[in-house]
Amino acid sequence: MAMLLRGDDGSEFELSLLEDPSLEGEEREGGLDPAGEDAPWTTISFRVATPNEEWAESAPCVNPFQVQNLLDWLEGVGSGKPEEADLELLEPELKFAVINDNGKSVTLRIGFHLDDRPEEFNVDAPTDAQFVDLKLTREQVRVAALELRRDLESRSENEMHLEEAPSREPVPGEPNDEAERGDELDDEIEGIVGR
Repeated sequence: MAMLLRGDDGSEFELSLLEDPSLEGEEREGGLDPAGEDAPWTTISFRVATPNEEWAESAPCVNPFQVQNLLDWLEGVGSGKPEEADLELLEPELKFAVINDNGKSVTLRIGFHLDDRPEEFNVDAPTDAQFVDLKLTREQVRVAALELRRDLESRSENEMHLEEAPSREPVPGEPNDEAERGDELDDEIEGIVGR
């Protein structure tokens, strides 16, 4: 499932996480998480549509910690309390910023080209657009964050199954399987959208 942000003028930004098993350990630069452990990496795919043009890009070597930072930032924007006004993802070169905040709605600017970026990380998008602005309700941002959370949790579940993680006793109140967690996220999204 992809995260979709659709502005009031019909402009869209869609982001998907794709597993990339070819990216192993030492083959990638910066392959360690902050604790010094190997970090699983992924490919990120994004699509942008404006009234004038549409394009899509995929960029390998996205560290899930960056995706988690984006998720945390979107949740903060959705709740009206982001810790920072903007957030940059280095791989691919995306910058997210709140450029207008009207209480119930926000305008997000998603930039595609970061200044002074090393050439090996440039995304060669078939457009001259530097950014897209999306006027969104906070509810739309919260739904997008939930979609991204579901995608990230699904990837985590897949990695756990691949690693054959040892079983553990369920924690009271915690969903005990992926389907139950998915149902909870569906209910949460429906609750937000249905308001």
